[in-house]
Amino acid sequence: MLALVPDDLPWEIANSGDDGGAVTDVSVLATELDGEPAFSIRTIERPGERMIFDEVVRGILTDRVSVASLAVLGLLLESIPAGEPAAMRKAMQAASRRAADVGLKAGEWTPEPLVLGEVTYALRVHRLRGGYVATADLGPRVVALWGAASPVGKSFSLQPID
Repeated sequence: MLALVPDDLPWEIANSGDDGGAVTDVSVLATELDGEPAFSIRTIERPGERMIFDEVVRGILTDRVSVASLAVLGLLLESIPAGEPAAMRKAMQAASRRAADVGLKAGEWTPEPLVLGEVTYALRVHRLRGGYVATADLGPRVVALWGAASPVGKSFSLQPID
């Protein structure tokens, strides 16, 4: 699959998921030149809704609100310190609620240019306490981005990931 990666920062694959053996979901972690985390980028292919097994519908939510909520949740979860399971569970539930609320307003996030080859996509960016979140609809795939560094003005490309 093709995953969005920064051209001007070091990055590494942090996680990936597959669908029947084919990679369809990749997360990369970009770091600043001093080694500090800059942001995470999750690229998700759009497989569509399919019927599997005994008429079970399977699909991945790739609408703007879902992807925005994913980006917000990624940023918020990074700020939850390790602790007692009950306290962590409560903090995670609060983060999920906040992510859903902020994600509902994704259409109001500031669009910035994301140039990939000859096409300029809209990278919708929003500043939160603790960092930045962003989303992009690239047609056959969507992107959720979150982290301490702003993605605005950075150079990105789609790179094949196996």
